[in-house]
Amino acid sequence: MEHLKKTVRNITFGDGAHYPICLSFMPKTAEEIRPLSEEYRKAAPDMIEWRMDHLEDLCDRTRNKELVSVLKTVRECFPETVLLVTCRTKEEGGNVSICPALYTKMVRQILEEGREETDLLDVEFARKDAAELAKDLAGEDVGLVFSFHDFSRTPEDEVLEQKLKDMVREGALIAKIAVMPESEADVERLLNLTRRVDDELSGQCLLMTISMGSLGTVSRIRGKEYGSVFTFAGLTGGTVSAPGQIGIKELKDLIR
Repeated sequence: MEHLKKTVRNITFGDGAHYPICLSFMPKTAEEIRPLSEEYRKAAPDMIEWRMDHLEDLCDRTRNKELVSVLKTVRECFPETVLLVTCRTKEEGGNVSICPALYTKMVRQILEEGREETDLLDVEFARKDAAELAKDLAGEDVGLVFSFHDFSRTPEDEVLEQKLKDMVREGALIAKIAVMPESEADVERLLNLTRRVDDELSGQCLLMTISMGSLGTVSRIRGKEYGSVFTFAGLTGGTVSAPGQIGIKELKDLIR
């Protein structure tokens, strides 16, 4: 069965041969970016996720149209690495409170002035303006990652399958789900669902699913076997951006 493959910068997603590791990069100030990036480069990740929501002056920089200058600094620090840009609000499990209008302004600044620096842009699918943002991204060089998170449980298969298909319909390059398991059966159920939907949607979209928490660690290690096109890690076990993330060195060893 022929599955979708997509080359972004120096990674071909969905080729089945490689399982890229994305390292979450969470500087609190613009001044921290360059010194902090040295340690991250030494870890040799395949991808960097810049979590903008950890930037203490994110809202002010967005209002003053200074955000893209920070993005350019991040790109200069990781010139050859696939860069995923994410702003996760507190309502979405992230680190910043930002009104919908300012969030939209932030995304438009990235698309208008930071397009060359951005490879992938993550947008929470539950946002009311998600579909509109997807239209803005259509035809752009920036790939859209639609995300669905549930930090309390793993919804029923029918719900998760519909979420993935809706993300595809609305224009996602990568449809991503991260849910919290209450048992090992939940983890197994998510992995099997990923494989089934990946086969059904072959040629249409790339998938990435995570079972969070300590129970879900196996999904971060073996996700490729079930159709996930990349996985996440922290720089160390103490610098993570989601429950259950492990340090990149440990994850590389476990994948091997």
